[in-house]
Amino acid sequence: MSTKSAVPVQPSGVQCANTKVENEEKRLDNPMPEVKERQICGFRHTKSENASVAVSMQNGSQLGGQVLPSSVAGQLFHSIVVRNLQSLLSGQNFSEQDIENAVADLESRVLEQVHGALREELIRALVNAMQNVFVLIPVAGPDMLQSALCMKREKLFGVAALAAGWRNNVHDITTASQIRLRLSNAFGHEPLTIGEVTIARSAGNVSGTNALQPGTVRHVTFCGDREAHISPGAQIVSDPIDCGLLPPATAITISLFLPNKLPAEGVTSHPGSRTSSWFASGNQVSELSFAGDGVGEIEHWYFISGIEVLVPRELGAFALIGDSITDGRCSTTNGDTRWPDFLLARLQKGVSAPPISIVNQAAGANCVLVDGSGGPSVLARLDRDILSLSGVRYALIFEGINDIGISLTDPASQAILRKQLIAGYIQVATRLSAAGIIVIIATLTPFMAKDEAQYMSELSPYSHPARELTRQHINAWIRNQGATFFDAVVDFDAVLRDQEDGSFLATQYDSGDHLHPNERAFEALASSFPLELLGI
Repeated sequence: MSTKSAVPVQPSGVQCANTKVENEEKRLDNPMPEVKERQICGFRHTKSENASVAVSMQNGSQLGGQVLPSSVAGQLFHSIVVRNLQSLLSGQNFSEQDIENAVADLESRVLEQVHGALREELIRALVNAMQNVFVLIPVAGPDMLQSALCMKREKLFGVAALAAGWRNNVHDITTASQIRLRLSNAFGHEPLTIGEVTIARSAGNVSGTNALQPGTVRHVTFCGDREAHISPGAQIVSDPIDCGLLPPATAITISLFLPNKLPAEGVTSHPGSRTSSWFASGNQVSELSFAGDGVGEIEHWYFISGIEVLVPRELGAFALIGDSITDGRCSTTNGDTRWPDFLLARLQKGVSAPPISIVNQAAGANCVLVDGSGGPSVLARLDRDILSLSGVRYALIFEGINDIGISLTDPASQAILRKQLIAGYIQVATRLSAAGIIVIIATLTPFMAKDEAQYMSELSPYSHPARELTRQHINAWIRNQGATFFDAVVDFDAVLRDQEDGSFLATQYDSGDHLHPNERAFEALASSFPLELLGI
């Protein structure tokens, strides 16, 4: 039984930055002051004259788990209807006043016959039924719903070019008609200028292609402009993009034109994409395929931090915190055969759209405690890679093998590592739970070689009996005490280990290096995951 205190789950969507919660109970009992609307980069918000009250238009009739007064819900209902009509009637000869008048007439006709508590509940129900939120989706083979790519700093060797175009392939797995794009300069040392961006369906609906489906190219804008400037360490979110109805499992290609020469260092990327990206000279973002002598292919994603889709509020995202096993090491390039991909296939089976999206925030060589070749540690990247994402309701941490694998093997070092790794897990649970996220932890899978001659060898560098004892110690803590801090535990170790000697991967699941599972193992992990933990 978990001893975690109950934390109200925040409504999915973008919280208004000006919302104050310290006086929430008092505020919710008082009449709502006059609300005015403002337009910011394509999104309509409400902001009260009183700075202590501000409600995001994309939140529903609840704030922090509390029901809003009917006056607030009524104002939200009115604004949502106006916003949706403006979107539907864009390009037609209707003024804003025409739409306002039509909505006012509609409200009076619908609500004038309903009084008292029933009227209040009707308004709240209408708000909940009509509201949509942006949620991150799996990019590239499913990152699902909101953000998405776990980014790292990278050096470019012979790839940087003047006036270069980049074409990144990702997968949108959630039915949607409107999306937003996130671009990142998280690891840049200087401002990044994006000259132009397009988004289109990939030809053949496959990952890794250089070709676009004709008639699907859409230009991306940022606060109304095609050009964007991203400060070092920052990211930028695009205006909503109308793409027509995108069915689940749609392959998407994002093309970027960079007018300035890239620095050799500090390029923001995701090296373990398992998906081909393309680069070329000049601005070719609107071309159906890159052409010319400078066309090249590389298995990385560049500058794409995530894709968000507009979905009903009840949908949400499942964020995965992991290392190379979750990132898809040993999966087929452009095949979308990571274990999160197989899990997504389970979610999609027999339904027109999955009830939840998967956000794969794993990075090869990543550690829970320390920064390294796998980028910032989990503790360092948790805010950026999980807490900042739209619509995350569930999170799984399946990580810690690299912390053990790079550790010194003497008893004192192992004792310190065990204590610190457990403390790190508790920090993850505490920080995510505070945000209303349901947090799951997975046991660590084996990494030992059976042949002692391979201990700490080039083939099996993590193999060492002292490290294996620490893995078993950590797994025992997860199984026996994990539920004290986490909402649930999944036993991936039990799924993949050898049934005769649990120190090793089962032969049928070993990719050959005794550390990384193969695709058959990925299918087993996905099949074993209990969907009821996600409310399914």
